[in-house]
Amino acid sequence: MALYGDDASFTVGFVQIAGNYGSTDAGNLAHYYAASSYAELRQYEEALSEIEKYKAPKGILGVAPRALHALILSEVGLFEMAAKKYEEAANLVDNESTTPVYLLSAARAYLEAGDPAKAEVLLDRIIANFRNSQYASSAQNIKGRIG
Repeated sequence: MALYGDDASFTVGFVQIAGNYGSTDAGNLAHYYAASSYAELRQYEEALSEIEKYKAPKGILGVAPRALHALILSEVGLFEMAAKKYEEAANLVDNESTTPVYLLSAARAYLEAGDPAKAEVLLDRIIANFRNSQYASSAQNIKGRIG
């Protein structure tokens, strides 16, 4: 219902809003919500189509949409692109909450893509810059398994 609305109750869904008002702020946001809804339903091709139409904001509000984009890319097997998108999310706003988790996700995606060297660089960054975060021990563990 969130995606397509309901004719019986005269409601529209995110897909219709995005299609009819895509060039507006509301239409842009509808692309994000549609992507999120499709991802929840594990319809990743449709989710990818919607998230690629979304123009994510800069700053902290842009972190989660970039991470969702990365997740969707991972689910369709585009691991290198996912890693780059996770890095983008991590680097958008440098903080203790989001940066290490998305650097770790990027490292894992690079490993899936077969690029342990890029993964190791990110793991080293977590260990050096976020040593007190819960992700530092995971980074050390993964790094130990790489080499």
